[in-house]
Amino acid sequence: MEMPRLQIDSTPVKLGLETHEPPLEMAQRDADVRISTDLHGAFHLEHYDPQLSIDQSAAFADADLKGPLQRTAEHAARAQQSALQYVAETARHGEMLKRIEDGVEAIPEIAREKGTRAPKDVNYAQVPTGTEKVQIDFAPGGVNFHIERAEAQFDVETHDVELRIPRWETNTYVEQKNQLHISVAGSHVNRQL
Repeated sequence: MEMPRLQIDSTPVKLGLETHEPPLEMAQRDADVRISTDLHGAFHLEHYDPQLSIDQSAAFADADLKGPLQRTAEHAARAQQSALQYVAETARHGEMLKRIEDGVEAIPEIAREKGTRAPKDVNYAQVPTGTEKVQIDFAPGGVNFHIERAEAQFDVETHDVELRIPRWETNTYVEQKNQLHISVAGSHVNRQL
């Protein structure tokens, strides 16, 4: 005799997933930039002229071309020297005249000194005697300049980044329902017990 059997057929459940992933949105406004420069008075220039100085006074004095102050100083010096020589000569003559009683012939001697002229000194010379008496000084000129570097000033105002992050969603649904089917296999089933 054949025993009945239970036959179980099952269909599993199938779940479906539906995901929704919207993109990330990011936005940022451009930065506000203000630039300011001040170029006024950025360049300074100074110019110095060259200076040439030629002093020919010593060469002119050598040629007897003298200024009034120099001539006055020389005349004053000669006058003082002449006065001192005259005083010295007069004192010497006085000493000679004091000795007349001793038989010294002072008067003819004094007359001989006063009557004799000094010989003239004649000389040939080049005037001025040399170029070294001309003094030349030269100071070169120049240019000084100063450049002030002009700095640009930046004022930057930035804006924050705006982020929009939408929610991601996952929806589940039943794609196939589960089923359980039970059947008896075999021809005879004794239903008495």
